[in-house]
Amino acid sequence: MASNRDTKTSEGEKCRHCGKPGHKAGSNKCILEMQKAEIAGLNRKLSKMTQEREDRSRTLREVEKKLEETRKELAEAKREIAALKGR
Repeated sequence: MASNRDTKTSEGEKCRHCGKPGHKAGSNKCILEMQKAEIAGLNRKLSKMTQEREDRSRTLREVEKKLEETRKELAEAKREIAALKGR
């Protein structure tokens, strides 16, 4: 059975792996804390990417709406030109 000495550093010592006091590099506690930090970072990145995608989608919808309006105006202008030529 592992003694407390195998998994803990002395009170003033810091982990060589993550820089936190109270546990050795490679211990389960250290690995768990590093994974939690990595997951939190990935979640922030995912949230940011999702927001950017939503912003791009919103912009695309706005551009498509403007394009459709422009197409309608162009069709109307073409009809007016054809009517003037027909006179």
